[in-house]
Amino acid sequence: MTYPLLPDKNAARYRSLKIEGQAVTVERIEKNWLFISISKLKGWVKVRLHRAIISGFKLKNVLLTSKADGWYITICLEDSSVPAFNLDEIIPSWNNTLGLDAVLHEEDYLATSENEKLPALKYFRK
Repeated sequence: MTYPLLPDKNAARYRSLKIEGQAVTVERIEKNWLFISISKLKGWVKVRLHRAIISGFKLKNVLLTSKADGWYITICLEDSSVPAFNLDEIIPSWNNTLGLDAVLHEEDYLATSENEKLPALKYFRK
């Protein structure tokens, strides 16, 4: 007996909803609670905070997720006081590249491209 192939689209793909920051406003913050209003929902959404929110933040987006034990909200914030990360311009070459290989043979554990072998640390053998 053969079963027909089911499409990948099922009800599970509708468990989360992403809402952009301009549709969400922070009403107030009290101790461990954040009250936000979302343009598509009536009233406020009361969110329990597990971290303190920094003043001067910009709300980027909100992700509402339905799980078996309730609804969860993930808030993405942008803080202007955090400096931008600039990756140093390192161009890979044979001079600044190191190769590693897990040997796992006898007493050796790791070998590098510079012919250096590191021993296996066997703490529990004692």
